[in-house]
Amino acid sequence: MKYLSILRPVNLLIVAVTMLMMRFLLISPAAAKFGLQLTLTNWEFCVLILSCVLIAAGGYVVNDLYDVAADDVNKPGVNLIGRVISTSHGWWLYAWTSGLGLLAGLFSSLAAGDIKLISIQIVAAVSLYLYAASLKRITLLGNVLVAIIVALSVVTPAVFEPSVYALDRPADWYAAGFIWTWVLIMTLFSFLLTLVREIVKDIEDQEGDKLREDATIALVWGTEAARGVAIALLTTTLGLVIWGAILMQGLPYVNGWGLIAYAAGVALLLVVDSIILLRAGNKKQFHRASTMLKVTMVAGLLFLVFFNINIF
Repeated sequence: MKYLSILRPVNLLIVAVTMLMMRFLLISPAAAKFGLQLTLTNWEFCVLILSCVLIAAGGYVVNDLYDVAADDVNKPGVNLIGRVISTSHGWWLYAWTSGLGLLAGLFSSLAAGDIKLISIQIVAAVSLYLYAASLKRITLLGNVLVAIIVALSVVTPAVFEPSVYALDRPADWYAAGFIWTWVLIMTLFSFLLTLVREIVKDIEDQEGDKLREDATIALVWGTEAARGVAIALLTTTLGLVIWGAILMQGLPYVNGWGLIAYAAGVALLLVVDSIILLRAGNKKQFHRASTMLKVTMVAGLLFLVFFNINIF
């Protein structure tokens, strides 16, 4: 049970559910609608999910291994390394999760017919290690890196489907365009909100980060500057949601008003996020803002359910 806790099972479940929803609520039904034949079978896709989940789990472990001192200040009693799990066992757990994740990724790339796709898992695994070891201490770079890695869980189901970019028929271009438009919208939404949340967490964790001599945006630029960047990114995300609503209104084969109403709900959550962030003045309030941003991310993901019902 102690090992399960350090792996962040809830976050890993979100990664797995995100990939499942992208596959079965968007890519697969769109392919069926437009006559595209998917390359990966369902069980091969499950191996791809396992690969991403294991690499993400390894990232959580190595992050805890490097964050023991800072977490003692920022989150007392949460980091299990050195208390419940020894450092040596932590490194072994990191090696096994990352190694098995890369093996599963190799299988998935071969199943997709392009061994070069394993580079996605390799880059993710190496980036997570470098983030924990040093990059998180570089202003904004660590935040952007985490946001990219999270966004990878959204785009990877499409990248491992050559049928949506290795196109044989002229008519397939429309189908591929439809799929990639919505994949990229969801990916960008995930990237922007994750980046905002990482900045808010930096504001929240300034005390421990200062002890470790990190150069986070909150420490280098100050709380108000970091808050301003986060609000600007939230405004950009709101613009993305509005653009998505405009695209839905123009779809010729569906009544998009239900989807537009849901998009309006997500937009409202973004406004609420901005208000909470603007009013936050202490660690507890910034933590509340971070939690609310996670709720908004989940709400954005659930958009795919309504998208599937109304489009397919």
